[in-house]
Amino acid sequence: MKKLFSLGLSLSLMFGINAQNNNFNKKGIHSSDDILLKSEVINHKTFSKKSAPANCGSVIYNFDFSAGIPAGWTNFGSPSAALWEYRGPGTTPDVTVGSRGAYVSTRGPITSSSASNGFMIFDSDFLDSNGDPSTMGQGVAPAPHTGNLTTSPLDFSSYPAVSINLESYARTFYGQQWILISLDGGINYLDSIQLHSDLDVNAESDNATSYSFNISSIVGGQSNVVFNFYFDGTPGNANGNGYYFWMLDDITFVESPDYDISIADWDADQGTKRGLYGSTPINEVKELIVSVLAENKGVKDYTSVNLNVETSNFTGNINSSNTPFGLITSGGNATIDEVSGFTPTDTGFYDVNILISGDSADCEPMNNERSYRYYVSAKEESYALDHGEISSYIGTNSFTGGEDGFQMLNIYEFQDTFYLKNIWMQLSSLTTEGAALYVVVYDSTGATFGGGGQFVNQSAPLYKSQEYTITAQDPINLFATIPCNFKIPPGGYYIGVEAYTTGAIDTVRIAVDQSAPQDPYASLVYILNTGLYTNPDAMHIRLNQTNCSGVNITISATVEQSSTVGSIKQVTINGGEAPYAIEWTGPNFFTSQAQNLNTITKQGTYKISVVDKNGCDAQKSFDVFGSVSNNDFNVNNNLEIYPNPSEGLFNLNFNNIKAGSYNIEVRNMVGQMVHNSSIQLTKDGNTTLDLSNISKGAYLLNISGKNVEINESIVIK
Repeated sequence: MKKLFSLGLSLSLMFGINAQNNNFNKKGIHSSDDILLKSEVINHKTFSKKSAPANCGSVIYNFDFSAGIPAGWTNFGSPSAALWEYRGPGTTPDVTVGSRGAYVSTRGPITSSSASNGFMIFDSDFLDSNGDPSTMGQGVAPAPHTGNLTTSPLDFSSYPAVSINLESYARTFYGQQWILISLDGGINYLDSIQLHSDLDVNAESDNATSYSFNISSIVGGQSNVVFNFYFDGTPGNANGNGYYFWMLDDITFVESPDYDISIADWDADQGTKRGLYGSTPINEVKELIVSVLAENKGVKDYTSVNLNVETSNFTGNINSSNTPFGLITSGGNATIDEVSGFTPTDTGFYDVNILISGDSADCEPMNNERSYRYYVSAKEESYALDHGEISSYIGTNSFTGGEDGFQMLNIYEFQDTFYLKNIWMQLSSLTTEGAALYVVVYDSTGATFGGGGQFVNQSAPLYKSQEYTITAQDPINLFATIPCNFKIPPGGYYIGVEAYTTGAIDTVRIAVDQSAPQDPYASLVYILNTGLYTNPDAMHIRLNQTNCSGVNITISATVEQSSTVGSIKQVTINGGEAPYAIEWTGPNFFTSQAQNLNTITKQGTYKISVVDKNGCDAQKSFDVFGSVSNNDFNVNNNLEIYPNPSEGLFNLNFNNIKAGSYNIEVRNMVGQMVHNSSIQLTKDGNTTLDLSNISKGAYLLNISGKNVEINESIVIK
């Protein structure tokens, strides 16, 4: 299971908030938002967290803000003008208006159950700048600031079992949303609940998110309880604090039900894959196993809980699994993993319905179910991490240092060789003509994250496309297709774009999808001179491959030799579709992109690789020997390497070799150096080579010195 978290109560001592730092340690800047448009490529349906508040158990107190801020409540902040704002049918602005901030594109209002009769908002963005980006920090209550909306004292002395239900909507930069709980009328706040704790920088919640917390152990039987809805806009970084907004409505206190089992979180694993893909080519599909975090919100134990997962396509129900689970005590939770999953065998859309049930009648069955949709494509169609929903955008104006060289990447895992033809990106309308993009591919093995994070042993991408310049038509179409034609071996890779904006003159922004739970490392961003950071929401960057089955590319040539030089001439290429990309390799790391090799000065085997217009490829080798020069080097094959393959530690045993200093180079199969060192050898010497810090794969080993050059292949497993 990749990411399951509890929506249960979070407690901490509160004489003032000890704020938790956001674990997405990027340098962020506020960025104008975009018009959100649904993707028409994948018509994905996913479960929304929004649902009606639980209606079981007697209502103790209900606050729907139909008459403004309730009598006896207090509204105060720091500085003093940092106040919550009431929106009602007769206020200015009224219930049709959400945030008025400069950087949120008038998001809102909250879509709560009773939003039409009034709701509350702490508009941090607006308080800081009065809605004008040119006056940032000059508003009536500049950030950092805090806002407090507190209830009057509430009496729960007759209620031993109490739950709080509410609907909430927030977007965050570094602001945090808390419910503080006092048992002495508001003098001391010793307990707290944090809402929207899973939001990353510049991310927003579902509109609206329904929360329900069993707080019986805190307020049950208490007579002088005060709740403080606390916006903490003090945590931040060098680029600012607080921001953006928090909206609240329909706060209800009810008697906790006897029985209420719910799905607090869910996930779907696909073997070793780290992403939950929205569209997968049929040849890359793996078994999908669902996991849920089941939470008992009732006051009585469930002795038996069951997980049911049903998968269907246009033919109807095609798979159903039942996984029994034992005891979940009151207030407790447990992870339930589906015993056996499902592997699709046909292309098309698949709907997954996830349901948990218990051995007793459930008071609130609406929170027992989740559903989502994914697509299985033909081999040459889309491979997409996103599920077709647009939650926000990210791009070159999102982070300090992201103006040029900024990279946005998704994880993609291949069981077969993948012939990447192009990538398709969902763009924001704020993307501008003239920005330059490159498709980049990195090996995902061993990547590190945070300040200074990097791809291990990769100073440059494994593959990088030609430059693509955004045209005036791209942001109008709201997408761009960038050609690349790469043949990528099986394995896991981060694939995406590297963007350049001519020093922030231009802009590139890509859609982000938060609708499905992703592995924390499913997506990444790279900020120039800062590092590689996780961004655990899928970006709309989709791969399209060429189906090369049935494509037959043939290569022929004539080898000529003389006393001093050789050549490989009259090279002809047939089949596939021109133009062709050509790459020669040969002895001593020889490379060339010419079609004919007219001058060859070293004996050995020369290999030509050809990739056609659609990414299909072919290879052929030619031997050049005869009297061609060896450049006064003695080729010495008296080297024993063992074990080979190894897990990274190789023993090197030399025979008939002169004592002295030798240089060792190790390169990957695309010619990039991954290791360089020097060794001192005695005659017939032995040594070890430690490459345990290098990713798994095949490599070329070159040892040179004392008129000796040895080239061997090694494999790290």
